[in-house]
Amino acid sequence: SSCLRDFKSSGSHFSREASQVHAGVRLSRYPVRAMRISLSAAGGRLRFLSTRLLKRLGLGEDGFLLFLAVLIGAITGAAAGGFHELINLIRDWLYNNEHTGNAFLYDGWGMIFLVLFPALGGLAVGVISRFVFREREGHGVVDVVESVVRSSGFQKPSIAIEKILTSALTIGTGGSAGAEGPIVQIGAAISSWVGQIFRVARSKMPVLTGCGCAAGISAIFNAPFGGVLFTLEVILQDFSIRSFTPVVLASVIAQVTVQAMFQVIHHQTEYRAIFAMPAREAMALGTLNWSQVGNFIFLGVICGVLGAVFTRLMYWTEH
Repeated sequence: SSCLRDFKSSGSHFSREASQVHAGVRLSRYPVRAMRISLSAAGGRLRFLSTRLLKRLGLGEDGFLLFLAVLIGAITGAAAGGFHELINLIRDWLYNNEHTGNAFLYDGWGMIFLVLFPALGGLAVGVISRFVFREREGHGVVDVVESVVRSSGFQKPSIAIEKILTSALTIGTGGSAGAEGPIVQIGAAISSWVGQIFRVARSKMPVLTGCGCAAGISAIFNAPFGGVLFTLEVILQDFSIRSFTPVVLASVIAQVTVQAMFQVIHHQTEYRAIFAMPAREAMALGTLNWSQVGNFIFLGVICGVLGAVFTRLMYWTEH
């Protein structure tokens, strides 16, 4: 019987060694996957040790979310700054260089490029989405909300890279698109990647997704409060303290990160948002008074009706 036990133990030991060798061979064939698994293992250990330390300090597992909120805010802020710079780089290269300046584009045959540049940009986006990333084009914010409802916010990390490239191409070449939808998806993909690395529980993932969305809006539009309110109302639909605190933290950190980036890159003392209004135009508007309230009510009604019509028309043409 002892010989039989020795034989079984040696056999099990050999099978474990064989499985480890096979696993090593499989991972060596896929270095990206091996690196992802190594990062996830290290992140899981760090989360476990940090959670134990925080519990001794009386904070619990929710305290680790604050650390992740800071990390997500910093990474998303850096990604938003790179997204902004890529848009400006493409725009300046096409529309503001010495060969295609304003005088050339708006005089004679040069006006053809005002149609050609956006068309070529759309073609490049289609090729990249279809043959490089092999991802379907989504609906921006709607896709993020759907992922929170159906999969607790889990998304492919590659979405962040794909959206930075394709959206920068679309906006930079003059396409009819904005930065809100892409930056929300970029932030959500980054937060999902961080959550997967640190092996965050599924129940905590929607909060991390909200952190990424708020950080993206805050960084790209220089609006930390707007990012927080947008996320709590649209993405999470939750105004509890458990959600509010990490979302605010990520939003503020993202804005601080972008401010620091542009102070270093452009030596700016103050970073202005993409859609910032020049100071002279803001001064010309004058002060608001009660006599203008009726105008704002009328504007809100008109915008609401046009928004509903536009949304229905978009889905109708899509189908």
